[in-house]
Amino acid sequence: MKTNHPKSLRLKIIILNCSIILGSLVLLVAFLLFSMSSIIGSYLQEDIDFFLQETGTNLETKTLFAEDIVLDLRRNSVLLDFLQNPKTTNEEYLQEFKKVVNLYSDKNTDLVSAPFLTSVYLLNHQEEILAVHYYQKLFSQEQELSLKIANLHTQFKGNGRDVQFFSDQDNIHVFLTLYTNFMQNIGTVAFTLSKDTIFQLMKTTDRYQQTFWGLFNKYNQPLCGSPQYLEQSKSNQQLLQTISAPHALTMNGQKYRYHTQNLRLGLKVVIAIPENQLMGLIFQTIRSYLIYAVILGVAIVGLSVLLILRLTVPLREIRKKITLVKEGQYNTKLPDYNSREFQEISSVFNQMTERINYLITEVYQKKLLLQEEELKFLQSQMNPHFMFNVLNMIAIKAQLDKNHEIHKMTTAFSRLVQASIYRKDKELVSLRQELEYVEFYLYLQCTRYDGSLSYKITLEDDSLLDCQVPKLCLQFIVENAVVHGLEPKSGGGTVEILVNQRQGLLEMQVKDNGMGFGSKAGAEGLEGEIPLPLELPTHQDQAAHRHNRVGINNLHQLIKLLYGQEYGLSIFSQSGKGTTVTILIPQTTTNIQEELCTK
Repeated sequence: MKTNHPKSLRLKIIILNCSIILGSLVLLVAFLLFSMSSIIGSYLQEDIDFFLQETGTNLETKTLFAEDIVLDLRRNSVLLDFLQNPKTTNEEYLQEFKKVVNLYSDKNTDLVSAPFLTSVYLLNHQEEILAVHYYQKLFSQEQELSLKIANLHTQFKGNGRDVQFFSDQDNIHVFLTLYTNFMQNIGTVAFTLSKDTIFQLMKTTDRYQQTFWGLFNKYNQPLCGSPQYLEQSKSNQQLLQTISAPHALTMNGQKYRYHTQNLRLGLKVVIAIPENQLMGLIFQTIRSYLIYAVILGVAIVGLSVLLILRLTVPLREIRKKITLVKEGQYNTKLPDYNSREFQEISSVFNQMTERINYLITEVYQKKLLLQEEELKFLQSQMNPHFMFNVLNMIAIKAQLDKNHEIHKMTTAFSRLVQASIYRKDKELVSLRQELEYVEFYLYLQCTRYDGSLSYKITLEDDSLLDCQVPKLCLQFIVENAVVHGLEPKSGGGTVEILVNQRQGLLEMQVKDNGMGFGSKAGAEGLEGEIPLPLELPTHQDQAAHRHNRVGINNLHQLIKLLYGQEYGLSIFSQSGKGTTVTILIPQTTTNIQEELCTK
């Protein structure tokens, strides 16, 4: 289960303060936006409407130049003669046509420095063609263009209209019928309009995102423009209605400022700008004010945070001192504060730590000393009678056999004496060392009983040899098995030692095939699981059994003191078949007593 750690008071104060400041700042900005948008909004809308009209007017100026050419052609007698009754060579008419049609005029190239009209053609009823081009053409190109215009002229005459529009990838071709003042059809004039120039003229609309435009003929047929708008205009002819001034229009759920303007030559331009661009312009206008407001808000929040941190320094000190007390530094003190509330906390805290320090020093440490003395007392209760038996046996062996084996026996016994008497400051040893003590003891006993006693040590994993165990715990149990289990049994016996690991625990078992727990030769002992601690005999003739049970109880209590109440000994015995004693302790490679003393 996850533990929910509460937020600190300092953090809560900072969050609350910042929330109030930021909330006030948001309300201020909202009011500013509303005020500025209402004041500036109308001016910006007028600016957008003026931009729409100005863009349409720029395009109309270009078409007006073409219309002026038509009027000049109708007033020129030489060219009228070419149209009605040609009498001279086409070269003379061509020179006159070039004088009338000046494609290099500023009216044709201003604003974008590119020609709006790239070519102008004059055709009479005899299919003769006069052509003027902005860009110089090769003779082959001239012939190809003249042939193309002648074919388009044939289609134009077949339609029976006064004006006809043809659009290809790069150009728009406009064919107009020329009339006299008496409305007599005298010929045709054709203009080639550059789409590239038209797109450059309309590029000014890119300043507004999602703006679209379209160029249409008088029959509402699209010629060029934004692809998405041209598709919609085919299915919605209401988009092409001409209104004198820009107006609001909703299309596909979005509002636009919409403007339609009729041009010369029978052309029409449509331009639409999303109304949300108005908010963008408003934001650009008041952006500097917003930046100042944000900077001011950040400065206020920063100063507030610094002030709160300064005022709540005692909270941080109190938390730090509490952590020190938690770590065991019970002499920790808080300083005096100017604030009455913090001074009261400091006074109570200092009194509390003084009391805790007294209790730890006077009570807890005394208890530790008593426990340490109790541990040493329990270990000192191990039965030392084995030392005397071995000494007697070594003396007899030395007198009778005079064998070199005595040296080995003496060495083994000296190690046992060293383990029992010396290093009393160490209650724990490694399992490796404890098993050495056991083997020394069993070797001496096997020698004593001249081979009638055998033993076996089984270790599940060599890594267990580094585990820490109570000193002489196994040696005591093995000694108990030999003395009280196997000695009363005629014919010797076997002692088996098993060391296993089980779910982080170290399990050590000592098994023998002796008389069984609490039995004498020919008598019935205890059966099955033996409860601990053992009851002590009261009769004087049972002094040996009493001494044995005191030792087992001492070892059982020693393990509980070292590791906890859930650890200790367990005994299982069957009369005449033997006894199994199990020692269960935590599997650790550290000295648990040193660790406890440190804590």
